Amino acid sequence: MFNAKNYSDKLPKTIRQPLQQFAGNDCLLVKRWSDDFGLETKEGNCHFNVKGYVEALGGETVNGWLLCRNKQLMNVGIWLWSFHSVWLTDENELLDVTEDKHYKTNAFTTFLPDLSRRVDLEEGVNYNNIVIFETEAIAKHYGQSIGVDIKAGTVYWMSEDMLRVRELTEHTGQYRWLHKEYKHNQSMLLQKYGIAIIDEKIVKTDAANDNLSADVLFDFSIHCAA
Repeated sequence: MFNAKNYSDKLPKTIRQPLQQFAGNDCLLVKRWSDDFGLETKEGNCHFNVKGYVEALGGETVNGWLLCRNKQLMNVGIWLWSFHSVWLTDENELLDVTEDKHYKTNAFTTFLPDLSRRVDLEEGVNYNNIVIFETEAIAKHYGQSIGVDIKAGTVYWMSEDMLRVRELTEHTGQYRWLHKEYKHNQSMLLQKYGIAIIDEKIVKTDAANDNLSADVLFDFSIHCAA
């Protein structure tokens, strides 16, 4: 389908199969692309970086999941993925145009295309991270540490702080950005949870519930509200 090397057979079976079922695609190695065209990009800002490439040079955006290549996590069997954008050129080649701290010395990134989910840059809607635990031992240990029952070989939504998980059926996985460009999302946060963004700071109003639901961390990108 894409001009990129298949990487699924390199993944453990307990990771590979649930990912394929979740995203409907095989995992790929995507070439990292240094900016030879004078286009500005920002580290970690993949969705807007790719948008700039498409507008300037053509091609398309392909959304999917970038493996967080963190040795401390992977060595114990925790596979964490973040929603990501890569550039599909007119020659059908996938290129990753975004710098990422986990791939500084790598020629390729590990990417799982997901054609059923797309970032919405106009509305400011993205997807939470996903996580899969490779063995029952690490699933049980991690689950006990955060007070929930976790199974190995199952895809979960995971909050940015890695302290909360939701089953796929418990949440859409979508969350909303709270940057100043997305005032409508800030209004939704205030209406739903009684939390306001004032002077780029998170402020609980009198309307906020004392027992504020942890779902706010899945519904909105609280960590980058500025």
